[in-house]
Amino acid sequence: MMFPMPMPQMPQEIVDAAAANPDGFADAMATGMEAFQGAMEGGGDMGAAFEAMGDVMGPIMQDMGVSPEAFDAAGDCVGAAVGGGSGRPWR
Repeated sequence: MMFPMPMPQMPQEIVDAAAANPDGFADAMATGMEAFQGAMEGGGDMGAAFEAMGDVMGPIMQDMGVSPEAFDAAGDCVGAAVGGGSGRPWR
């Protein structure tokens, strides 16, 4: 699998939130990855795993000041970069 060049640009709202609160962003990512891993361990597919990740990360990111629209746009970027063109991984 080849990743697109150049990589899609993350929404500025996500970049700003991560810069303002790197520890909070890292915690959100860790929590999301735990949910992803848990969904995969339970026999889920990639779609279910990304959905689980988004379900737990969305509210955390909102608490950090990221709008649902910016979070969805970030998911679109991730999907375009690694999701095989399937769009936003968490829906």
